Amino acid sequence: MRLGEFLARLEEKLPPGAAFPEDRIGLQAGDADTELSGVYLTLDLEVEDVPAARAAGANLVVVHHPVIREPLTHVRAGSRQNDVLRALLEARLAVYVAHTNFDNSPFGMVHELGRRLELSDLVPLAPPPRPAEFKLAVFVPASHRNAVLSAMSDAGAGRIGDYVMCSFGSPGTGTFLGLAGTSPTVGQSGRLEEVEEMRLEMVVPEDRLPLVIAAMLRAHPYEEVAYDVYRLAEVKSRAQYVWQGRLPQPLALSQLAERVRENICLTVPPRVVSPRGWDESRAVQTVAVCPGGGNSALGEIIASRPDVVMVGELGYAGQLEARHAGLPVIVAGHAETERFFVPAMRDLLLRALGSDCPPLALSQRYPL
Repeated sequence: MRLGEFLARLEEKLPPGAAFPEDRIGLQAGDADTELSGVYLTLDLEVEDVPAARAAGANLVVVHHPVIREPLTHVRAGSRQNDVLRALLEARLAVYVAHTNFDNSPFGMVHELGRRLELSDLVPLAPPPRPAEFKLAVFVPASHRNAVLSAMSDAGAGRIGDYVMCSFGSPGTGTFLGLAGTSPTVGQSGRLEEVEEMRLEMVVPEDRLPLVIAAMLRAHPYEEVAYDVYRLAEVKSRAQYVWQGRLPQPLALSQLAERVRENICLTVPPRVVSPRGWDESRAVQTVAVCPGGGNSALGEIIASRPDVVMVGELGYAGQLEARHAGLPVIVAGHAETERFFVPAMRDLLLRALGSDCPPLALSQRYPL
């Protein structure tokens, strides 16, 4: 399998449009025409990962945190980023970043964290992201509705999640008067015609819009086709990767912190930030789970009113804000809450590619 085909199939599950706009995701080094020999998975890419990937027979690294974050002015020895990039180039390794498009997916680390904390009824705080897309509405006689619908669907329209051929149709009356030289499918030129038509609507991904319009025009019976194209608003929230669930039984905050330490295999106890005047005997049951950094989603977490939030990382100002809002916080560590990226990505690739999946090698840096 070539690298480009591998990434196309991966991005069916992790669409780039689901990432936050400022995120640096995608292929950061490498050639899409390269034949894949194996894939190395890691949370962060360090210099020592390069020989480990090569020793495992991999020529692609799939990493969670971007290797290139800011525009490069040079690649020379001295900084971590530049040393990693030089090692990659010398070893001819490709690098693909799956960051917030992974966090915002149903395959993210939060499910493993919820399982380890024994949470039930785990649901996201915000609706899933909807990448940039359009709605195409076309007016077609009822006799040709199914043909046009099928053509648009085959070209990529009408997919919503795991459902295809999604559409909406509403009846109405169309009017037209063909000028000299026209040959209308219904009626005749030079006379005002009224025709019973269907308004057929389907969503279309941005990159498929020209193909869908072309397919629709080929399948449509009219000489001149009336259709509308609407750009839909993107729906993105900083809390899309934050999920909330319930403990089987209420626990004191200190007991939950101990469960976090034990079940997430922390080497040191997590930091617990309690609101002023917090009663240590008070029990908590509703838990928001936010792997990695939680600063940008804190406002939405507070608004959802969980009993407590477990977060990978929260800055000093965020901790003060949570304390002021009466929300206890358990800070478990950024890498500690995201290291499940490696097994989660492995499972995703095996499900998405099946027998086509190239050999996978896993970083051993983080205990699971």
